[in-house]
Amino acid sequence: NGNAPTGALAGQPGHNLGANYHLTAPQLKCKKSGTINISVVVRSDGSISSAKYIGGKGEAAGDASIQSYFVNETKKLKFKVSGNVPAEKRGTITWVIK
Repeated sequence: NGNAPTGALAGQPGHNLGANYHLTAPQLKCKKSGTINISVVVRSDGSISSAKYIGGKGEAAGDASIQSYFVNETKKLKFKVSGNVPAEKRGTITWVIK
């Protein structure tokens, strides 16, 4: 979610990769609101080997330039990985833009 209860057009992404994958991401800004879902493959070192837009909701999701922006920014993210993890893991990162 955004960085304030109302009016914030920035925030941290959520993910479904599990407790061994910790993510701290920059706050991205966007002029439109919505949800952007990006399919990712994360290596055991925490780097993202692939990222692809898979859907979303709202104005942001309907804008191809915003989709591309969030895919490119997602590729730059790095997870802090702990414990015994596979060489690669697939999951989804969800950006909620308010």
